[in-house]
Amino acid sequence: MQFFRGSENDPSNHLESDGRFSDRPLGGFSLETQAIMEPAVLEFWLGYLDRLPPDLDHPPKAASVFSFGDSREMADELSTLVRQGIKTATCSALLGYDTDQKPLPQTGELSVVLDGRGNPVVIIQTIEVFVLPFNEVSEQFAFDEGEGDRSLAYWRKAHENYFRHNDFKDRAFDERVLVVCERFRVVHTID
Repeated sequence: MQFFRGSENDPSNHLESDGRFSDRPLGGFSLETQAIMEPAVLEFWLGYLDRLPPDLDHPPKAASVFSFGDSREMADELSTLVRQGIKTATCSALLGYDTDQKPLPQTGELSVVLDGRGNPVVIIQTIEVFVLPFNEVSEQFAFDEGEGDRSLAYWRKAHENYFRHNDFKDRAFDERVLVVCERFRVVHTID
């Protein structure tokens, strides 16, 4: 998934304790850890759990809490596309998972998606995860990402720019780089 990654080099990607972005680092806490502690996220998550049948086994917490993209504007735009059912897929460079030492998303996991202000707007469930070279991503997957004109050409240009800016700052980008592709469905949204 594409999400705001707090780093010393890009302080705009940090959240204050109230869930708002700030210019200071998180002091060793990842965005996911910091955001799951936020009262608004917790209340949103508990609201989702309260709607489940009592006999259904459910996870005590979300697998992740994140915002799509690398800016407040993009987080707002992409979370809106998710809520509208237009965006049902996302991808990230495998390198980002390796660098951050994070596990790949797993089928069935639930995640809370935040808007650009750090507010929870939707809970998604991962329904498929696969890894393949960037240049082998299909037209259908690009369409399912729901961004721009939904074409493969748009997808390639936008994602290459994103990866160059966020994951390949000190490395050469190659179209054969591995990407983690994920499909998801909305299971809960704000009322």
